[in-house]
Amino acid sequence: MTKNKGLDTKPVDIKFVTLHDLIKGNDSFRVKEREEPLKITSTIERLVGQILDEYKKRSGKSHGHFEDNEDEYPIQKYLKQYYVNTTLSFQETTRQMMYNLCHHVKGTASTGGHVFFAHIARSGKDYFIVAIITDELGAAITNNMEVTDNTYLDIKGFRVAGRVDLSSWNSGGSQYLSFIKGRGQRVVSDYFQNFLGCNSRVAAAVATNVLIDAIESFSGGLGLSPEGKNVFMNRAKDIGFRMSKDDVPFDAQVFANELYPEDPQYLLSVLCDPDLKLSDGFIPDARSLRRLVTFYGKTPSWKLEFNRSALTYGLIRFNDDETLTITNLPAELRDKLRAETEVDDDE
Repeated sequence: MTKNKGLDTKPVDIKFVTLHDLIKGNDSFRVKEREEPLKITSTIERLVGQILDEYKKRSGKSHGHFEDNEDEYPIQKYLKQYYVNTTLSFQETTRQMMYNLCHHVKGTASTGGHVFFAHIARSGKDYFIVAIITDELGAAITNNMEVTDNTYLDIKGFRVAGRVDLSSWNSGGSQYLSFIKGRGQRVVSDYFQNFLGCNSRVAAAVATNVLIDAIESFSGGLGLSPEGKNVFMNRAKDIGFRMSKDDVPFDAQVFANELYPEDPQYLLSVLCDPDLKLSDGFIPDARSLRRLVTFYGKTPSWKLEFNRSALTYGLIRFNDDETLTITNLPAELRDKLRAETEVDDDE
């Protein structure tokens, strides 16, 4: 199987991109505004692509929707004026967002930085991206082979960023907003979550089922034997059950390290895909986790439940004509069925 670990190759249409500076003073922050959007150059295209790729693979994301109170959390109001009503320009939208950010960042340990905003389209959907990026001091070699200081944008080091799926939001979706929560960065992420106005409360059962779907999809692409897949799915169930029993919040990085130590970053790239909308921080639901190893179905006339191992070891076969063959029936069930069948034959 070929593992695609590179940049996301889906084409990106950059509608607008701009930046403003969030500058930290002695006891407050101020905004340095840019007057107009940036021109879409090859450098900007590369920068936006790097931000999108870095955001996609980051663990510690939280997903949700806008809070109801637009006055207290006005980002949705600005986006509605820009994207839905088209009464606000992109640049003015980002300018108003900056002053809201300046309000929420007060009293935090944030050092400020360059705040990038972008409106992009990919795969027929519109997205609004915001990320705070800082400068990093590095070194460069001149034409005379001298070493000199060189300042560059630390794309891979950004600590906070968010994404709004504008298309899903505008069509009434329920999970269209995400942001990087980060590990051990609660104070940092709290101000950014409040800035975005993201309500990230999610039912544990819903999040667990999203996780299970991701694990099943991932395992299907590994080329495992039936026995290997059975072992893999049982390992995932055991990890989830332990987290549920010990009341340990889900952490994609920790989960990937334990479930797939051969290449945890590969699994992490699946779990952290923002399109999956899997949040860190929920307690896995033990009842839902049974789906990893259990098949269940029912009609008005019968119901059936069996473990994955029954398929693996041939005790139950799914036939080409979409029927099931069940072997190794328990003696008590065999006796009851035989007695029922004999009665029917006598009649």
